Amino acid sequence: MKQLAAMKSLTTLDLGLTKVSDAGLKQLSGLKSLTVLRLEKVGLTDDGLKEIGKLDSLTTLDLTNTAVTDAGLKELSSLKDLKKLQLGNTKVTDVGMKELVPLKNLTFLEVSGTGVTAKGVAEVKKGLPKCKIVSQ
Repeated sequence: MKQLAAMKSLTTLDLGLTKVSDAGLKQLSGLKSLTVLRLEKVGLTDDGLKEIGKLDSLTTLDLTNTAVTDAGLKELSSLKDLKKLQLGNTKVTDVGMKELVPLKNLTFLEVSGTGVTAKGVAEVKKGLPKCKIVSQ
């Protein structure tokens, strides 16, 4: 991770299916040019989202099959440029959906395999009418 952290102009990083943890993500907080981050099936929890929230250039974030919950989603509110967010097969429910409404540039949200119901999807859609939401 230290080698990756030294690559300050890195724009895309796929750490999916690796052993990266919340602690490892702390080393990436200096990657201010990072626009795409894929963390599918890694040991990420809500604590790791605090570090991801510092990567304010992100436009695409894949958190599929992680231990992310509603409580952690508030950490993403600083990602004002985020356009694509994948939360499939996480522990997210309708409660956490309200945390995503401030992400006004969000155009794609995937929440299949979560506790998000049609009501939760409708709430996000009301706040983000241009966002395509995949829930099945």
